[in-house]
Amino acid sequence: MINGMLSGSAVANVMTVGTSTIPLMKKIGYKSTFAGGVEAAASAGSQIMPPVMGIVAFIMAQYTGIPYVQIALYALFPAILYFWGIGVMVHLEAVKLGLTGVPKKELPDWKASLKKKWHLLLPIFVLVALLMFDYSPSYAVSYSILSILIFSSLQKETRMNWRSILEAMEDGAKGMMMIGAATATAGIISGIFGLTGLGVRFTALLDDLSGGHLVLALILTAIASFILGMGLPPSASYIVQVAITIPALVGILESDSPAVAEHALLLAHMFVMYFASIAVITPPDALAAFAAAAIAKSNPVTTALTATKLAFVTYVIPFMFVLNPAYLMIGPTFDKILAVLTGFLGVVAFGVFFQGFLNQN
Repeated sequence: MINGMLSGSAVANVMTVGTSTIPLMKKIGYKSTFAGGVEAAASAGSQIMPPVMGIVAFIMAQYTGIPYVQIALYALFPAILYFWGIGVMVHLEAVKLGLTGVPKKELPDWKASLKKKWHLLLPIFVLVALLMFDYSPSYAVSYSILSILIFSSLQKETRMNWRSILEAMEDGAKGMMMIGAATATAGIISGIFGLTGLGVRFTALLDDLSGGHLVLALILTAIASFILGMGLPPSASYIVQVAITIPALVGILESDSPAVAEHALLLAHMFVMYFASIAVITPPDALAAFAAAAIAKSNPVTTALTATKLAFVTYVIPFMFVLNPAYLMIGPTFDKILAVLTGFLGVVAFGVFFQGFLNQN
């Protein structure tokens, strides 16, 4: 999850972390398709988990004018529900198959590892701290990168020499080229929609097809997000929809109940961002799931369907927080408490339903 947040790519996270986690899951008894599905679903979830949220949260802050820290706070509870759902499914699968996990004597000493390299986590805290003090994302990122050189020098074995610095800069440049190409293409598409008036026509079309009904408009927007997200990374898919689906959805939300209308801009952007993020595990494209299947040596389509089942919460949560902003911790305290309780219990109920299993007895 942490690696996926920082890389901003679910596929890259699968290819790096999955080479360790997928074989380990298979070793303790999980099926190949399930192991690949877990890694794909968790990697996709890293794009919606605060505080970093890939890079989409930074982009959203620019387009909405909502402070980055506030966006991260809004997104926290839905993200917790997402990983709670995956955890419930994995636990039920383990109980159903009678798995016991890795013997304790074979586990690495995480305390020793943390004590040895704890300083490598400090740049993340620098990034979050600067953002919390209302510095711009570019300023915060620049100084957190600089802090890597400083904190890595605290111990000899992690100290970076000139060669490692140049290699890191090279890797960063290559990564930025991929992101730059994707976002530039998305910007061109958004510009075309704006200049030709297609964005306005799409807005009118969505309003006509939904008949002004919020739930139907949300379903149509989700379908559009899936289609646009099939060949694009979440950030690029989100940028494209800033000019296409989001204006239409904002208009419909503003005509709804006062509680929803007041936060129409935030709800529309969050809704689209969620579905853009999980498009990478949703068939027929499912790039992250297919990458996990290659590592797990399992059927790609079956792995994608398993990942979709494991990430079931994310297909429901966006509808929940649009219809009831309390799931974003907005509104009266009682509504927030009720949202937390029903959220956790509802996820468990859904997990039991999808697994078709509750108790080994």
